[in-house]
Amino acid sequence: MCKVVELQCGIFRIVFPVMCNFKRSFLFLFLLLSFFNYESLLAQKWTSLGPDSIPSLINVRDNSLRFAVGIGRVGMLKLFPSKEKKGNKSMMYLGTPFGGLWEFSTEDSAWSPSSTDALMNMGVSDFAINPKKPAIRYLITGDPDCIMDPNGPAMSSEYCQSRGIVKSIDGGLSWSDSAIGNWYNLQGEIEKDFWKYPSIKIARKLHIDSKCPDILTVIIYTYSYRTKTFDGMIYQSKDAGSTWKPRLTDEDAYLKDLEVKPCSRKVMYAAGRSVYKSYDRGSNWETLHKNGLPPDSLVNRIELALSVSKSSHLFALVIYKNSRTSDIFLSEDDGKTFIKIISAQASPEWRTAMVVDPSNHDLVFFTAGNKVHRLYRHNGSWMKEYTVGFIHDDVHDLNFFETNRTLYASTDGGLFSSTDSGRTWINLNKGLSVAQCWSVSVSQTGPLSILSGLQDCGTILNKSAPDTLAGWWIVRGGDGMATAFDYHDDYIMYANDGNNSLIARSIDGAYSWSRNLLPTRQESAIYQRPFFVNSTYQGMIYTGLENVYKSIDYGDSWKRFSTIEGLNKNERLVSIAGAEDDTLVFYAAYANPAWNKEPKQKLFRTNDAGQTWVDITHGLKGVAWTNISTILVDKVNADIVYVGFRGGWDFKVMRTLNGGKSWEDYSTDLGFDCDVNALIMDKDELHTVYAATHRGVYKRSLNDKGWLKFGDGLPGVMVSGLDIRYDSGILFAGTHGRGIWSVKIR
Repeated sequence: MCKVVELQCGIFRIVFPVMCNFKRSFLFLFLLLSFFNYESLLAQKWTSLGPDSIPSLINVRDNSLRFAVGIGRVGMLKLFPSKEKKGNKSMMYLGTPFGGLWEFSTEDSAWSPSSTDALMNMGVSDFAINPKKPAIRYLITGDPDCIMDPNGPAMSSEYCQSRGIVKSIDGGLSWSDSAIGNWYNLQGEIEKDFWKYPSIKIARKLHIDSKCPDILTVIIYTYSYRTKTFDGMIYQSKDAGSTWKPRLTDEDAYLKDLEVKPCSRKVMYAAGRSVYKSYDRGSNWETLHKNGLPPDSLVNRIELALSVSKSSHLFALVIYKNSRTSDIFLSEDDGKTFIKIISAQASPEWRTAMVVDPSNHDLVFFTAGNKVHRLYRHNGSWMKEYTVGFIHDDVHDLNFFETNRTLYASTDGGLFSSTDSGRTWINLNKGLSVAQCWSVSVSQTGPLSILSGLQDCGTILNKSAPDTLAGWWIVRGGDGMATAFDYHDDYIMYANDGNNSLIARSIDGAYSWSRNLLPTRQESAIYQRPFFVNSTYQGMIYTGLENVYKSIDYGDSWKRFSTIEGLNKNERLVSIAGAEDDTLVFYAAYANPAWNKEPKQKLFRTNDAGQTWVDITHGLKGVAWTNISTILVDKVNADIVYVGFRGGWDFKVMRTLNGGKSWEDYSTDLGFDCDVNALIMDKDELHTVYAATHRGVYKRSLNDKGWLKFGDGLPGVMVSGLDIRYDSGILFAGTHGRGIWSVKIR
């Protein structure tokens, strides 16, 4: 007679027979336990901690904090008349480079995320709604201003490149799982891997025809390793995205702008190094040569702006390859001829924007020196001036809407608006939780405090109640990078600034900060310079430039570890890690791949506190073609080391059990796009590792066969850093685009 076994797990009660068929019963039990293990991981619920508005300044007298005022980058803004809402009100959407699409609520005057948390890439370059069937929507994934560096693996930008165009047929409630359509080359062949990760492509703007909304036109640029050029492409679909065919391909065109002539569906303009024009809704294109614009050999890129009130007027903002000056040209005859009307300080080409006032064709707003300027005609002459009103620097997009005289500026610090030509600006960031965190650290003593370095928005601190300053505060300016608390005193904390090569220490809970504690100005470092605090010995901190530096007095003085012989003079440290209790054992990794299937001189170990080094790169296959991103040393055994990689290749994590004598691939079940940014080990659950990846947080314990997605509710956003508050058993994640999140791990 068969016996039965009852298994209770949460709300589930399973009754199944055993002994009748032992093998089948055992297999069923194994699969059942595996299912419940996976379900228990997902049962952990992530909670967003913000910030969801621009934090206040902790010290209003500190002028350096003023330039960090912001919440995170906004890349594009769109306004649509909504036929689905009562009163036919316009709906406003904004796209962020890493944090998805957001929708503005007029009732709450606040932003909320718009159902894009599950996209394979949460960056939004552009967004379009079918004007006849508003439930049909299109979205370009990726960062419109992603910077591609040919010297790095996957152009050093696999996390921000486009993954193609996705489509919704239910008003944006859900989106296609992958890029839509078949993409054809010039030979008429389907390119199956057109959007394969990493795509090495940036799709920047999408146009939907107002009368024939099945016609879609998109502008793309890519890098050619063969010609070493940034080639431009314009693709078009005439069947609502099912098939895409090239309408323009041009070597080194660097196409980044696509505009449609006001009051004309047929005339379109595109710009990169040159300006292109189409008279037939994008089916055919011609280059506007010999029209007064500078030769494309001198041009980095051109930004266009068209006048609504005088549609024959076309402005071109030219950013040059080797000049700190930009020029603005005007055509008054639909692009047939241009004349230079003014010069200005250049902004970087990835922070270049321009727009014409819709009711005044002689009033233009543009970026110069990373700030918004006005260009206007006075007594027949063109004049320029700074708009005076303060907003966050680094402007990526400027907008007017024909029915709205408000000027909108999308910046590295969020969205701002002005109704008086930029003399004053209004902060429009309520509810917008899009902080681009490079790090997260939490206090281990006292009430919970959270510290995080943000891209372009300084370093922020969250104090918990009952502190009188409970909430989020901007405590440092610049580009916030690595942060850390002293493990024994929560009033002592450290902040790093990547752009300005700074290390600062506070001993009073972030109210005041030390001088720059950087060990030396004689060495250079990577933008995200490695830094960490030893958890056992108070006052012991490390940082990495070209060499490893150690301080035992909180950064007041430093000792340099010995230089590693035989390294290229341009090598810079990318990650450093040491044993918790044994300060003699230390690991150091250098940036960039080995570019060799037998890698060497990328990862080193010292057993004598940096007096001598041993190269342990042999067998570390992940660094052959990708970058080491992080090193994690086991809490108990310093010979057990985990190494994370990013760069769009097969290896995501590798592990050694013998101090680097041999390595094993530890990437099982990490997806092809789950490049690893950080690793952390739970000291109270030994050998359990959490991974911060481009696609969320994963967990792997000692006996697990592979990695498992950890927790529920965290968007599919890039996670840059992790930390654990051990006495409460809470894991914190710093995301690059959706702020700080937390989850209970025990």
